[in-house]
Amino acid sequence: MHGSTFLQSDSSPATNSEDKNAQLCCETMRRRAEIHVLMVGPGPNVRGGITAVIAAYRQSKIWKEYSFTWLSTYDDRGPVRKIVAALRAYLLGPYLISRADIVHVHGVFRKSFIRKLPLILMAKAMRESHL
Repeated sequence: MHGSTFLQSDSSPATNSEDKNAQLCCETMRRRAEIHVLMVGPGPNVRGGITAVIAAYRQSKIWKEYSFTWLSTYDDRGPVRKIVAALRAYLLGPYLISRADIVHVHGVFRKSFIRKLPLILMAKAMRESHL
Protein backbone atom coordinates (compact mmCIF):
# COMPACT_ATOMS: atom_id res chain seq x y z
CA MET A 1 0.00 0.00 0.00
CA HIS A 2 2.92 2.38 -0.62
CA GLY A 3 3.44 3.62 2.93
CA SER A 4 -0.22 3.87 3.93
CA THR A 5 -0.95 3.26 7.58
CA PHE A 6 -4.38 2.32 8.81
CA LEU A 7 -5.12 3.80 12.20
CA GLN A 8 -7.42 2.45 14.88
CA SER A 9 -9.65 4.76 16.88
CA ASP A 10 -6.92 5.22 19.52
CA SER A 11 -4.57 6.43 16.74
CA SER A 12 -2.18 3.50 17.11
CA PRO A 13 -1.26 1.62 13.94
CA ALA A 14 -3.46 -1.38 13.13
CA THR A 15 -1.62 -4.58 13.78
CA ASN A 16 -3.47 -7.29 11.90
CA SER A 17 -5.31 -7.66 8.62
CA GLU A 18 -8.73 -7.77 10.31
CA ASP A 19 -8.14 -4.33 11.83
CA LYS A 20 -6.91 -3.03 8.50
CA ASN A 21 -10.01 -4.38 6.72
CA ALA A 22 -12.31 -2.82 9.31
CA GLN A 23 -10.55 0.52 8.96
CA LEU A 24 -10.67 0.29 5.16
CA CYS A 25 -14.42 -0.35 5.37
CA CYS A 26 -14.92 2.70 7.58
CA GLU A 27 -12.77 4.83 5.29
CA THR A 28 -14.81 3.71 2.26
CA MET A 29 -18.05 4.59 4.06
CA ARG A 30 -16.64 8.00 4.98
CA ARG A 31 -15.71 8.71 1.37
CA ARG A 32 -19.15 7.64 0.14
CA ALA A 33 -20.83 10.04 2.56
CA GLU A 34 -18.77 12.83 1.04
CA ILE A 35 -20.33 12.12 -2.36
CA HIS A 36 -23.33 14.38 -2.86
CA VAL A 37 -26.17 13.13 -5.08
CA LEU A 38 -28.86 15.44 -6.43
CA MET A 39 -31.97 13.38 -7.13
CA VAL A 40 -34.44 15.06 -9.50
CA GLY A 41 -38.01 13.82 -9.60
CA PRO A 42 -41.57 14.35 -8.47
CA GLY A 43 -42.22 15.61 -4.95
CA PRO A 44 -42.79 13.34 -1.96
CA ASN A 45 -46.55 14.01 -1.95
CA VAL A 46 -47.06 12.97 -5.57
CA ARG A 47 -48.81 9.67 -6.24
CA GLY A 48 -47.05 7.34 -8.61
CA GLY A 49 -44.32 4.86 -9.30
CA ILE A 50 -41.31 7.18 -9.32
CA THR A 51 -42.26 8.61 -5.93
CA ALA A 52 -42.54 5.04 -4.62
CA VAL A 53 -39.06 4.25 -5.98
CA ILE A 54 -37.58 7.35 -4.33
CA ALA A 55 -39.37 6.46 -1.06
CA ALA A 56 -37.77 3.00 -1.25
CA TYR A 57 -34.35 4.63 -1.79
CA ARG A 58 -34.91 6.76 1.32
CA GLN A 59 -35.40 3.59 3.38
CA SER A 60 -32.41 1.79 1.88
CA LYS A 61 -28.78 1.52 2.86
CA ILE A 62 -27.70 3.70 -0.07
CA TRP A 63 -29.56 6.73 1.36
CA LYS A 64 -27.46 6.44 4.52
CA GLU A 65 -24.16 5.90 2.67
CA TYR A 66 -24.37 8.96 0.42
CA SER A 67 -25.47 12.55 0.89
CA PHE A 68 -28.73 13.11 -1.02
CA THR A 69 -30.75 16.19 -1.93
CA TRP A 70 -34.19 15.64 -3.45
CA LEU A 71 -35.20 18.33 -5.97
CA SER A 72 -38.93 18.17 -6.67
CA THR A 73 -40.00 19.13 -10.19
CA TYR A 74 -43.67 18.23 -9.93
CA ASP A 75 -46.65 18.50 -7.57
CA ASP A 76 -49.94 16.90 -8.61
CA ARG A 77 -52.12 18.83 -6.15
CA GLY A 78 -53.36 21.41 -8.65
CA PRO A 79 -52.26 23.54 -11.60
CA VAL A 80 -50.75 26.36 -9.52
CA ARG A 81 -48.68 23.90 -7.47
CA LYS A 82 -47.45 22.26 -10.69
CA ILE A 83 -46.16 25.61 -11.97
CA VAL A 84 -44.64 26.57 -8.62
CA ALA A 85 -42.84 23.22 -8.31
CA ALA A 86 -41.35 23.53 -11.81
CA LEU A 87 -40.28 27.16 -11.33
CA ARG A 88 -38.76 26.36 -7.93
CA ALA A 89 -36.77 23.49 -9.49
CA TYR A 90 -35.51 25.75 -12.30
CA LEU A 91 -34.45 28.45 -9.83
CA LEU A 92 -32.77 26.10 -7.34
CA GLY A 93 -31.39 23.77 -10.03
CA PRO A 94 -28.18 25.64 -10.94
CA TYR A 95 -27.12 26.01 -7.29
CA LEU A 96 -27.93 22.39 -6.36
CA ILE A 97 -26.32 21.04 -9.55
CA SER A 98 -23.14 22.99 -8.80
CA ARG A 99 -22.90 21.31 -5.37
CA ALA A 100 -23.63 17.79 -6.64
CA ASP A 101 -21.12 15.12 -7.62
CA ILE A 102 -23.89 13.10 -9.26
CA VAL A 103 -27.17 14.32 -10.76
CA HIS A 104 -29.69 11.47 -10.88
CA VAL A 105 -32.87 12.26 -12.85
CA HIS A 106 -36.07 10.21 -12.53
CA GLY A 107 -38.44 10.66 -15.40
CA VAL A 108 -40.59 9.17 -18.10
CA PHE A 109 -41.52 10.23 -21.61
CA ARG A 110 -43.51 13.24 -22.73
CA LYS A 111 -44.32 15.97 -20.19
CA SER A 112 -42.09 14.57 -17.45
CA PHE A 113 -39.07 14.54 -19.76
CA ILE A 114 -39.85 17.99 -21.16
CA ARG A 115 -40.19 19.38 -17.60
CA LYS A 116 -36.80 17.94 -16.59
CA LEU A 117 -34.99 18.73 -19.85
CA PRO A 118 -33.84 22.23 -18.73
CA LEU A 119 -32.30 20.68 -15.59
CA ILE A 120 -30.62 17.94 -17.63
CA LEU A 121 -29.18 20.52 -20.01
CA MET A 122 -28.02 22.70 -17.08
CA ALA A 123 -26.27 19.71 -15.49
CA LYS A 124 -24.61 18.77 -18.77
CA ALA A 125 -23.45 22.33 -19.44
CA MET A 126 -22.15 22.81 -15.90
CA ARG A 127 -20.26 19.50 -15.95
CA GLU A 128 -18.59 20.27 -19.27
CA SER A 129 -17.39 23.64 -17.99
CA HIS A 130 -15.56 21.93 -15.11
CA LEU A 131 -13.66 19.40 -17.24
